[in-house]
Parts: sequence; structure tokens; C-alpha cells
Amino acid sequence: MTDATNIKVKALSLKQPWAQWVAVGVKTIETRMWPTRHRGPLLICASKTFDNAVPPNHMDVNLHPRVAGLTYPMGVALAIAYVADCRPMVPADEPQALCPWEPGRFAWFISSVVQIHPLAVKGQLGVFDVALDPRYERALATTIRLAEAARTSGRSQFADLTQETAPTRI
Repeated sequence: MTDATNIKVKALSLKQPWAQWVAVGVKTIETRMWPTRHRGPLLICASKTFDNAVPPNHMDVNLHPRVAGLTYPMGVALAIAYVADCRPMVPADEPQALCPWEPGRFAWFISSVVQIHPLAVKGQLGVFDVALDPRYERALATTIRLAEAARTSGRSQFADLTQETAPTRI
């Protein structure tokens, strides 16, 4: 159920571990077989499926130290990111995409990720709309502010607002 105070945001579902890796900044390019015209905030959602085809070396903490100790919740939104650009994928995108180049793939450039307290979201195919509770307004504003800073500095930035967006217990 939504009401007038909710904030509408675009969302994308990714299988785990990819969703968590976007949320922590290990993966900065998402690839799809279709392009997107969307530029701006994007809610990163973990689908209810784990991708068992992930190459074992991707889970190697020596290669990717930020994957150490991560958990992989499913069926939840994990972060608000910023889609800065989308273009056909090129072989040079492989390290940031964590997948091999493939003809016909598109690279979605993700920046300015703000981690949020996991929020139950029913995933869908493609880019879809989600109505966010107003407590996520600061996370959304932070993503936009970080995206503006990244545009001027040329560097992506990350923030963790998981504690601020955590539900309060009564």
C-alpha cells in the first residue's frame, strides 16, 4: 500500500551476489542485454535467487577484499545507486562489470551508491517503480548529492545509511 507521502523511485532486481556487490561498490558496471534511457537514482534490489554460475574466483577475498564477511539477503532492496550512463559494453568494462564482454551487452554505469537498511521489495523484470517510505528520503538525497560530486571530481563515492534507514522498534 502506498500513500501520498511515499517517494517513487526506479528499481532494478539483480541476483545475489551481484546485488550486494553493487551495494558495497565492488561492481560498478551492471550489464544487461538491453539498454536503459534511465539516468538518475536506482533502487538496487536483490532477487530471491542466488546466481550459482558466479565464477569461484569472484568470491576470493584476496582478489576482492570487500566481499569478505558479506551476507547476501534476498528479496530486499539494499542500496540506492545512481545510473550515470549506459552504452554498449566493451572488453575494457570487464573488471568493473565482473563478467566477460559479450556482443550485444550494454554497460550501465553505477555510481554514488548509498547502502540502506534492507527493505522487503517484490522484484520484477526490467526497471520498475517502487514507492519508498519517507525515511529513505535522506538516502535518496545523498545519492543525488554524491552523484553531483562524482560528476565534478570524476570519482564515484559511497555512503552507508543502513543505521539511519533501519526501522524503529516500538
